[in-house]
Amino acid sequence: MKKITGLELVTDTADILTENDRVQQYVSKHRLDYYQFGIIVQDENDRLQLESLLSEYNVFESEFTLYKLEKPETKRTFIDFGFLSNEKNYYLYAELVIPFTISGHNEKNVHTALEQMDEHLIAIDETLERTQFYVERYHQQLIEGIADAYRVIVTFYP
Repeated sequence: MKKITGLELVTDTADILTENDRVQQYVSKHRLDYYQFGIIVQDENDRLQLESLLSEYNVFESEFTLYKLEKPETKRTFIDFGFLSNEKNYYLYAELVIPFTISGHNEKNVHTALEQMDEHLIAIDETLERTQFYVERYHQQLIEGIADAYRVIVTFYP
């Protein structure tokens, strides 16, 4: 689970890139990913420089934190909480979702708990280290209740 920053724009990113050569050059030179209404930056330096440049053209709206998914399985509600970028990367808005892991001594209980949780999942991301599940932030107590009922452990990563 990697947290990165997105810069939201006031209008369609493709239009801004077409109309503003300096923004287009910056995005190309720094190999930045983008989506319909924003540009994704990888570090603080890019964030500061690009935010300043976008502000010069009055097209910067806000900044937000994203989770970049490595090997996602998206669920039907994914599009309500994230997006697929121009470079075919999957992102979720960190302010809307919360990631968690699940474990337990009884695999059957873990599997059954996951079946109960499935209808609330937004995405599943399988990394080399672990499998992470993403739900709406306000579903945290619901997920904890399901975990308690099946005697499994969920760990949230706010």
